[in-house]
Amino acid sequence: MAYDDVDQDGIVDGTGVAVNTLKVLHALALGQNFQDVTTGVGGGKVCGEVGSLSAFLVAMGPALTTTTTSVTTTSTTSATPTSTTTLPGGLVPGGATSKGSADCYLELLVAGIENLPPQVEDSRKILCTDGEACDRGPCGDKVCSMRAGMCINHNDARLPGCTPPAALEKASVTSKLGIAAPQTLAGAAYTELVAFAIEDRVNGKGKYLAKKSRQSLKGTARAPKGSRPRAVPGGGALQVRRNSSPSKRPEVRHRSMYSK
Repeated sequence: MAYDDVDQDGIVDGTGVAVNTLKVLHALALGQNFQDVTTGVGGGKVCGEVGSLSAFLVAMGPALTTTTTSVTTTSTTSATPTSTTTLPGGLVPGGATSKGSADCYLELLVAGIENLPPQVEDSRKILCTDGEACDRGPCGDKVCSMRAGMCINHNDARLPGCTPPAALEKASVTSKLGIAAPQTLAGAAYTELVAFAIEDRVNGKGKYLAKKSRQSLKGTARAPKGSRPRAVPGGGALQVRRNSSPSKRPEVRHRSMYSK
C-alpha cells in the first residue's frame, strides 16, 4: 500500500505520522484479532505478507529496526565532490576491515541500506528483502529494484584504519549495471545512483537459480605514489541475488583484495 513522502523527511505528507511506524495488520477472519504482517516500509510503500485474502488495515506501531531513515541530498548528473558525511545511501567497503586499510578509497554506495547487520554481513554481503527501503519497486513482484553508485575518498567512520588520499591517481569500475567510478578523482566524490533490477529466476520446477539471479561488479582504485597502501584492486564479484523463498533475502556480495 502506498503513502506520500515527497520531501523524503520520513513523515507521511500532511500528517505527523513517521514513515517507519506504519504497519500492515491482517485478520484471518472477521471477529479475529489483527496480526502485524509488515515486511518492510520505504520507497513510498508499506508492505506485508499474508497467506490468505481477508480483512487488513494500515496502522501505527513501533518502528521497524531495519528501516533506513531518509536523508536529504542534492541530485547530481555526475560525480559530486562533497565535504560532508551526508550520502544518498549506505557504503559497502567490499571486505572485512581487518584485511586492509584502503577500502575507503573506493566503496559501493547503495540506496536504502546501512553497513550494519542484518542488511550487510562481513562488509561485503548486502541483504535486501522485497518491500524494504532498498527495494524501490512494488512489493511482492519477486524483483529487487535497487539504486547504487560508487564513492571515493570518503572518511568512512566504519573504517577507522583507512585514511583517504587527497586525490586518487586512478579509479575504474567494470559493471553491466552502468555503474562507473566518479570522473572527479580529487577529494570526496560519489556518482549519481544508477537504477537496476534483479529478477528472481527459477527453473521449470520452481527451483531458485542463483547464478541467473545476480549481477557482478569489480572496481580498482590507486592512490598517488608514496601512499600506503597505494592500491585497492578488485578481487571478486559483487553479486545481487533475489531469493524466491520469502524466508530468505536478496544477497549482494562484494570481495576485495589489497596490496601495498
